Amino acid sequence: MKSDAPAASVGSCRLRERLASGGFGTVYRGFDAQLNVERAVKVIHPHVMAQKGFRERFQSELRLSAGLDHPNIVRLLYAVEEPTVCGYVMEFVPGVTLRRRLREARVLPPAEALDVVLQAARAVQYSQSLRPPIIHRDLTPENVMIRPDGVVKVMDYGIAAAMQDPALSVSKMIVGKPKYMPPEQFEGEVTTGTDLYALGIILYECLTGAPPFEGASPMSIYRAHVLQIPRRPSDLVPGLPPELDALVLRSLGKDPGRRWPDAATLVQALEYAVEVVAGRPARLPAVLEPLFRIDADGPASRPAGPEEQARVEEQYERGVDFLSNQRYADAAEAFDAALRIDPAHFESRRNRRVARLRQLEVSETHADRSRLADIEGGAMRHAQTLYSERRWEEAAAAFDRVLMINPDRLDARRYRYEAQEKFATEGEAARRNHEKALSALARATTAMEAGRLEDAAAAAVEALAAEPGN
Repeated sequence: MKSDAPAASVGSCRLRERLASGGFGTVYRGFDAQLNVERAVKVIHPHVMAQKGFRERFQSELRLSAGLDHPNIVRLLYAVEEPTVCGYVMEFVPGVTLRRRLREARVLPPAEALDVVLQAARAVQYSQSLRPPIIHRDLTPENVMIRPDGVVKVMDYGIAAAMQDPALSVSKMIVGKPKYMPPEQFEGEVTTGTDLYALGIILYECLTGAPPFEGASPMSIYRAHVLQIPRRPSDLVPGLPPELDALVLRSLGKDPGRRWPDAATLVQALEYAVEVVAGRPARLPAVLEPLFRIDADGPASRPAGPEEQARVEEQYERGVDFLSNQRYADAAEAFDAALRIDPAHFESRRNRRVARLRQLEVSETHADRSRLADIEGGAMRHAQTLYSERRWEEAAAAFDRVLMINPDRLDARRYRYEAQEKFATEGEAARRNHEKALSALARATTAMEAGRLEDAAAAAVEALAAEPGN
């Protein structure tokens, strides 16, 4: 067995085929012979398992996630922890990910987009109603499954929290996909609003074909989240109703206080939008009227008293002055002082993020750089191992992860391109050989059970000939 290859069995499940590979691990279709049912098995990447404290965080988070019981959440059945394998077994969900659906269609019809996001929002509403609330932290189209009957299932609750290494600065170890993260998550602040913002990004992408904020690196994407005002979806896809513009833009407010206040309110807003898009008579609930009427990043509210307002303005002006003189720590402190007086002061909150962004860009510590280099090196070695084993698709995904850490690694770009090319040319032949090997192994098992040892040996030899590296 090669070092990075999973065991033939994980827990009580025998692995049958690889389904997908992502930043945290690889998902396999498995079969639980004890219960005679199909399962999905996620095996965590070795370089992820090697992170300091990962196993402890993994156990803690999965204990919480294992209790989740909702029709729109993939059920986690049990964790697997062995000396060389760490992962978990889930219910098997037939269908496609939302990412694959978007690749096929690019833009979803508004009714379909709303249906998918509404079901995912109901999952979030449920998980956040628990005590303590459970926050996904990494909601993306890759983590949303759509069954053939249209039922949506959210995957990977808990794994993102287990990935968070408290020894790293947020600029160096981002847990989550930057395109789907609210500005405060880049700063290490994770709240129930984190998942609501991600749902807004997903809805925007479903409606328009692309997320609103993009960039060449996590830092440039962070800058876009902080500084760019997203275009209205109807500007990109004419004909979308204004209610969808209002719903999406409210979800993407720069300031958490200007977004949907909780998952229940977002679900209510989505249900209203479903009726609007369907052309059915719909009355906007009174509680939603101000949220649909006001742009998420419109004029900020002010403290009631003139004395408080003057103190806020004084601190805000100090912060702006410090910012213009590149005194970023002082600027952040001044904006913090303004926000202590008026937490809803939008300009102070926005400029505080700008100050912190500048701090991250100019004052990163040597320890962080060294730690990031270790992570980058481990990810690169893992990718090269997959490449040397001719596991082209997994290798390409692994080099993608290296480039997420360091977009300037030309060797990773070259290897990724070569792996993609080799996968395209060899993938079909490998698939046929794999099917031959599986068929031969099945015959060998049947022959063994029937006591026909010579036939079993011949079938095993045939399997090895089809896949000598297995």
